[in-house]
Amino acid sequence: MALQDLLKKYFTKTDSDVVFKVLPDSSGLNFILPKDEFAACKELKSNEWTQHQYMVLSMLQEEGIATEFPNGFSISSEDAVRLPEIREIFDLPPAFPGKFSIRVENRTTQSSFKVTLYLEYPNGQNTIYYELEGPYLKVGEFETYLPTPEQWAVIKSIQAHQKLPPLEKTEYNNLLLVHQLQQAKQAGASIDLSFFNKLKIINPESVSVSMRLTPNEDGVLNPSFGTEATFEKIETRLGQLTGNETVQSFKVGNEIILLDENKLAAAREIIQNRKISKSQVKDFVKTPSAFLDAALVDLDTGFSLRVKGATTFQHSYFGETDESGLNWFSNGTAGSVSCIEAGDLEKIIQDTETLEMFSKTFEDAQKHNAQEMMFLGKPIDITDVQAINEKVTAIREKIQKGEMPEVEMPVVESDDDVEQLWELDKDKSASVVVDIYKNYEILSYGSGYVAEAMGEVLYKDNLHLEDLKRQPFKHQEEGIRWLLGLSLNGLKQKQKVCGGLMADDMGLGKTYMALVGVYEFYKHLEQQNQEKKPVLVVAPLSLLENWKEEIDLTFKESPFKDVVILQSNADLKRFKIKGAGVETRQNKAAIESEDVPGNAIQYALKIGKQFAMDRLDQHQRLVLTTYQTLRDYQFSLCRIDWSFVIFDEAQNIKNPNALQTRAAKGLKSQFTLIVTGTPVENHLGDFWCLFDTAKPGLLGSYQDFRHRYIQPITKATSDKVAEVRAGVGRALREDVGALMIRRLKEDQLEGLPKKHIFVGMPSEELQNWEYSELLSSTMIGRQLAVYNGAVNGVIAAQENEYEKNPVLRGLHKLRDISLHPDLVDGGCLSLPDNEREALAYTQTAAKLETVFSLLHEIKKRQEKVILFVINKRLQRFLKLACHKILGEQVEIINGETLAVSKSPGQQTRKSIIDAFQNKIGFAVIIMSPLAAGVGLTVTGANNVIHVERHWNPAKEAQATDRVYRIGQEKDVNIYVPILHHPEMPSFDVNLHRLLSKKTNLKDAVVTPEDADLQNAGIFNTPGSEDRTIEEKYLKNMPWEHFEALVAELFARHYDAETYLTPQSNDRGCDVVVLSPKANMLIQCKHTTKHILSGEGPIRELLAAPSYYKEQIGKSFSRSIVITNAKSFSKPTRNAAQREGIELMGHTELSRMLAPSKITYSDIFKRLDKKRAG
Repeated sequence: MALQDLLKKYFTKTDSDVVFKVLPDSSGLNFILPKDEFAACKELKSNEWTQHQYMVLSMLQEEGIATEFPNGFSISSEDAVRLPEIREIFDLPPAFPGKFSIRVENRTTQSSFKVTLYLEYPNGQNTIYYELEGPYLKVGEFETYLPTPEQWAVIKSIQAHQKLPPLEKTEYNNLLLVHQLQQAKQAGASIDLSFFNKLKIINPESVSVSMRLTPNEDGVLNPSFGTEATFEKIETRLGQLTGNETVQSFKVGNEIILLDENKLAAAREIIQNRKISKSQVKDFVKTPSAFLDAALVDLDTGFSLRVKGATTFQHSYFGETDESGLNWFSNGTAGSVSCIEAGDLEKIIQDTETLEMFSKTFEDAQKHNAQEMMFLGKPIDITDVQAINEKVTAIREKIQKGEMPEVEMPVVESDDDVEQLWELDKDKSASVVVDIYKNYEILSYGSGYVAEAMGEVLYKDNLHLEDLKRQPFKHQEEGIRWLLGLSLNGLKQKQKVCGGLMADDMGLGKTYMALVGVYEFYKHLEQQNQEKKPVLVVAPLSLLENWKEEIDLTFKESPFKDVVILQSNADLKRFKIKGAGVETRQNKAAIESEDVPGNAIQYALKIGKQFAMDRLDQHQRLVLTTYQTLRDYQFSLCRIDWSFVIFDEAQNIKNPNALQTRAAKGLKSQFTLIVTGTPVENHLGDFWCLFDTAKPGLLGSYQDFRHRYIQPITKATSDKVAEVRAGVGRALREDVGALMIRRLKEDQLEGLPKKHIFVGMPSEELQNWEYSELLSSTMIGRQLAVYNGAVNGVIAAQENEYEKNPVLRGLHKLRDISLHPDLVDGGCLSLPDNEREALAYTQTAAKLETVFSLLHEIKKRQEKVILFVINKRLQRFLKLACHKILGEQVEIINGETLAVSKSPGQQTRKSIIDAFQNKIGFAVIIMSPLAAGVGLTVTGANNVIHVERHWNPAKEAQATDRVYRIGQEKDVNIYVPILHHPEMPSFDVNLHRLLSKKTNLKDAVVTPEDADLQNAGIFNTPGSEDRTIEEKYLKNMPWEHFEALVAELFARHYDAETYLTPQSNDRGCDVVVLSPKANMLIQCKHTTKHILSGEGPIRELLAAPSYYKEQIGKSFSRSIVITNAKSFSKPTRNAAQREGIELMGHTELSRMLAPSKITYSDIFKRLDKKRAG
């Protein structure tokens, strides 16, 4: 009986039950269970640990990382080495504890070049004898390791090079190996590369273009690689790239630039088209894709322009610049304008928005080695990078402290030279190139005409509703009349309105309204005996089929003669001219000529009468295409006279500098319809860009827009910014008038049931929220103690300046603690084995108690519910807890869940949702609000619980809209549980207040910003209650907390100075102890298992004494491995005895813990202190 008790003490169900067996093969790791046990996991009936393993693997399968087979899963070697969560959960071998070195034979120019890898152990021994079995590194018969990602990169790079036949060991491939080893070292691999440490090898991400102007103002192009090499140095070395090689190592100065097949082709593309005549320079800057193949050359990141007669580069920006105030072109005359230097930057930068724009422009200019850049129409000298960075930091600090002078920013105007060089062509018919630059600094195209009031715009005559299979709801009929009224106005010559923005809330039927509006427009043309020109719809790939299906669902007889899906896997081949590629480069003769007639441009698609019935531009045809296809075939598509052009999910053209946006603005149509439920995603500049596509000139030039709408917000004081933003947003909404239609579901539109929003806190200010006492809970016990500890830790870090921004890190801690205290700092919840355990875990987190009380109520009503949760560790717990407590099988959908199945039987978002909605009665599904994007409709559920809220109100609204949309037949209930603190406003309370303020502006155009919790005052008041850490909390403690706890224990027990080591490259030591009694190095191993096994922890610690002696200048007499496990395996004990390393387990740890009285505040404060090493 004594033996049985002993076994029970050290071996629990977790250790003895059947668990996944892990077997390597040539492609990766296989996780295998007996078939009956695997079936039990699917039914959530296996033991805790095996169930936990299964859920981790199944979530990886949903993300496309793991592949399921009849009794298990497989994961590729590349994924296995990079997933830290699977290492401990499946008790995988440790990483190799030592470091690497290499032996090099022969030169990189020789085919006999060879690199041999040495594995060096901490004790100084080394070996070259190893083999790979899947991701496992096997040394001899008894040693097996699972390398870190960095170690794996080293091993695989050398192995791949060794397998090359001699003829393929070219200088390029040899240098590529050296570069890969250098990259692995930079990423953290411990490897001695000998003399290769000093060799500067660069493998550029892409090839962009630089240009200089000659004295006669012709342009000369050079490839740009984002390196230190100057224009002149690259120019003198271009001869290296003119051979027949398919790959190349390009030597410039002290750099070696590696060019693979695509990058070499890009460089040669630029070299072959180097000369740009004076008359063509303007066109090149406007549309570089007309001269260079955008499929090869990176034209989205910008290019450098060298001014005539100067030696510096000016940076012209083409990258992402929402709300940018920079000059998109260099004016070619900056040599005559005095440059602004670092010390004078405050003259042009006074607010955060301008500062961020400057930083982005500066970053991109550096990539192109520019020595000068244009910003807000001014040339900036950026040769002294350090001075610029220091000044930017100083300005940022002044802005944060409110010390910047109140200087009105002038509206930037183009000087005469800029106007002369970049003036738009007046003859639009001769130009088919896309020009996104109009209206940037000055209003060059369009006008500020605003349509009549909405009531006057709506089409008032009868509609042909009898031709529809589905009759419109009232709000949909209004939308159809709005669209028809505006589009018919577009046919008038005197007051031409060329477009509008349909910005209705998600789920109100925008596709339906757009199609019926086009149908009615066609009917009007028919009555007037006018031709029905084709219609173009541009949408994300996932929505093309939706548009086609909507036609069948809406019309008794289609208004279109046919529907073409202009996509590579559909109808594109039918309409491509034989031998044509993407339209990104025209013939050299046309480019170099003084004038480019329209017929000199090469088109890839069959456009025009000469193609007869094979032409794409057939009357009454609907063409469905993607934004990428529009970009690649912009010349052909811009040539067609469309009746309607519709941009669905038009946030894809919000960036004025993206190639697809340029293409969009070049299309010709009788009416352009912008369709998006989120007209402002990140910046108000999004809104300007959309309207500059729909109705150019309505909002003026971008600089006018920025001056009028953006600067008042950025210049407002922190206490006034919300008020100013709301006022500006309302003014902007009024200014666009009837050219925008936006209805929200809160307006109780016909066809939608009621929506009730219940929240766990009362407030007179929040009129749309209903207080529910059921949703209000207060943290107590350990949850309160951990919460207070986190608050106190941040306050201490602020007072002692332990870290630069402790508030942000503290907010992430409070968010996790508010869900469950075990989740803080990456901790995990134990998975319950039965209903009693599941209930016990929920009772230690007040909000989870609330959630399950609510789920019981919804189950009584036999309704369906979505739980919105971001934290994947909590998702796993809730999935199993719902099964144990409610008897429900629950699926999880994250942002990574596949939209399209890669293999038969693999679940996709659609298949998971269909199964959920088809179930009769009560059902639960867990979703991340990050997954609530395009195309997710879950109207089978009418209850939503926001367990964990996103900090951006737009994301939360999108999540709610999954159920509250056309097709929902039941009243919708939205539940927002609130966790309170007994003494101060809690994280939940602060977040709710901020989110609520940002959702009460439905009559304004505003940016849906993240809630600014950093300035909410959460860390102004210390928490009073602080509980000491008990032995029972060790199992689920995050590993970071365990290390901090050990540091605190040894500091008190030995009256010592203790330091945590860096979280990476710690050389096998987690805690350094400096004590009068003895200096110690400690390796901490936290585990949820009861036995610590393997020699890995012992080997890891062997290298620490010599390293830390060198770093700290002190010797260490004791090396200790300490763990929360109750015992050590025999191999571990033998290795420790052999190497002279002490072992301390759960018993010794508990003995030290009891009298120490360590609190959670102590843990958090320790984590924020400076680390050793």
